[in-house]
Amino acid sequence: MRNLKKLLATLTATAAVTLAVTASAAPLDSAQVYFSSNTGAAGLVDVYVDGQLVFDNMFSGAPTMFAQGLSAGEHTVVVTPADAALGRRDLASSTIEVAGGGTYTLNFADDNSDATNTLYVELDAGTPDGE
Repeated sequence: MRNLKKLLATLTATAAVTLAVTASAAPLDSAQVYFSSNTGAAGLVDVYVDGQLVFDNMFSGAPTMFAQGLSAGEHTVVVTPADAALGRRDLASSTIEVAGGGTYTLNFADDNSDATNTLYVELDAGTPDGE
């Protein structure tokens, strides 16, 4: 009985170490990404990363509550109107570089510094509320 308890204790300790190593390794090759739209003029938008729909029917002024996992590395981001297919009426696109283990917010906004009100996407470190 004593040997069985030692075996169970050893197996439990091994499993705990394995889970801890796996959990700490996973974030290093991916990042958590939120989305925030700061332009009402565009209406509802969809966000594609590398051609895959990641966020859909996003309202302006309402950032996502939950992040999406994104692998570390370079990605192409395209924002479209929610009622348009990718490549039809794209509103903005950008290439972003994501470091694994980080938390980011994709910000969709308009540049009001000139008369064109150019729409753009940029990647900022942290969550939509700045944490």
